[in-house]
Amino acid sequence: NKVIIDLSDISKLEIAFTNSEHENNHYRPDVIDSRFLNALNGLGGINGDLTWDIFDSNQIPDSLIDYVKGAEISTKKASQDIIDVILLSQMSGFDIALGLQYLEDDLEIYYDDLSRVVFDNDGQFIKSADLFFLGGGKNVSASRNKRALFFELSRNYFSSIDLRLAGRFEDFDTGSSIDPKISLKYKVNNLVSIRASMSESFSMPSMAQMFSSEVQLGSVRDTSNVFVRQAQLGNPNLKPATSENLNLGLLINALNYKFSLDYWEIDYRNRIEAESSQALLDLDPQGPSITRNENGELIAVTTTYFNEENTLISGIDLSYEHNFDLDDNGQLEFALKGTSFFEFLTPDQSADGSENILVNRIGKFNFDTHTHALPRNRINSFLTWKYKEYETGFNARYISSYENNRSIPDSAASLGYRSKVDSFLVFDLSFELPIGVLFNNVSLDGKFALINLFDEDPPLLYDAPDFSFDTRVHDPRGRMLNIQFELGLMD
Repeated sequence: NKVIIDLSDISKLEIAFTNSEHENNHYRPDVIDSRFLNALNGLGGINGDLTWDIFDSNQIPDSLIDYVKGAEISTKKASQDIIDVILLSQMSGFDIALGLQYLEDDLEIYYDDLSRVVFDNDGQFIKSADLFFLGGGKNVSASRNKRALFFELSRNYFSSIDLRLAGRFEDFDTGSSIDPKISLKYKVNNLVSIRASMSESFSMPSMAQMFSSEVQLGSVRDTSNVFVRQAQLGNPNLKPATSENLNLGLLINALNYKFSLDYWEIDYRNRIEAESSQALLDLDPQGPSITRNENGELIAVTTTYFNEENTLISGIDLSYEHNFDLDDNGQLEFALKGTSFFEFLTPDQSADGSENILVNRIGKFNFDTHTHALPRNRINSFLTWKYKEYETGFNARYISSYENNRSIPDSAASLGYRSKVDSFLVFDLSFELPIGVLFNNVSLDGKFALINLFDEDPPLLYDAPDFSFDTRVHDPRGRMLNIQFELGLMD
């Protein structure tokens, strides 16, 4: 809801209230672990006298199957309330915006007794979900609020310089910050412009990063078990992430084409990152968040979110758009958008372990760090032909190659695995066309797309015991047909 109050010819007050809620109720069938073990030992069923014969499924009675059936049952509710008050006015040639904001988040998570997990203070499992595959989680009831004050001033000088000044103060339960911003755009002529900006930013951790829990059955490389429980717990002590940002850009805006090239640099402090189960195991196989049984076999690994002390990221963004007028044959539009990383520096220990150093993660799979694969280049191109009410699109998506520094055994090398993960180029073809008028000026349009037109397989990645492709970067699904229908009101 928004209310606008006119205070004068040049001033107005905007008051807005936003409420959002989301609820998920999950019932995920599974096998009750303790009952299945009883059945294997001849103690299954209501009377404790039935046996699950793993060699002859035809001899398993229905009553025993019902006995071991279970489910992960959970309810997750999240809500957010926001109040914004903004004053818009003009003074001494400046356009002015002054505002305040109040935000409140609430999170409620409930698991039934069968699915509930209990951890000690270090994150080790005290009680696991009594389920064969699914991991359950812990109950959560949490809330937080944030208060913010902000301003923005903008002015145009000599019809060629746009100056913008802004600042924001934010305060919430575990931190506060004052963040300024200045941006400048200089119009060299009717064709070329130059822009630059410097700013500081402040990012609160999400409610999930602070409070929620998730337990999955996942794979790690260890001396014993491969597939174990992997828990990711929220960290209520997370600090807000802050950053210093720099952007320098060149823009060319002609009659039928646009071009932009931007260099950007982000210097983070306390960037919020998720721990890696594998990295924790590699660092300390007997660490406090590693759960093993009395025989030393790995049972579970618990990770959380943490504040990375320092992260430096830089790169360039490129954009090019060109329109071709085909007269009676419609219009052809071409667009090219790409990002290239120069650096993605995160902390690591020196070889002798005496100090933290910054290591560039670009162009690597990064299996042994608290991050993921970071290809250097991503480029997308779009070619669209518009003719009357019809539209045809042909897109190309490119991800550059990167290195996998894992040792590859001869058995895997003989199957084609190598240290280089190849580049990935796929094409998409789409059509959009009107189908007709249904009733009362309601129209029906159809959209059809072939994703990954030539059915390209994802590049091979050696990451045993996981799958043979990079789940965080590439799509293994091959060619897909996407069909959409849209209803619209005609003018």
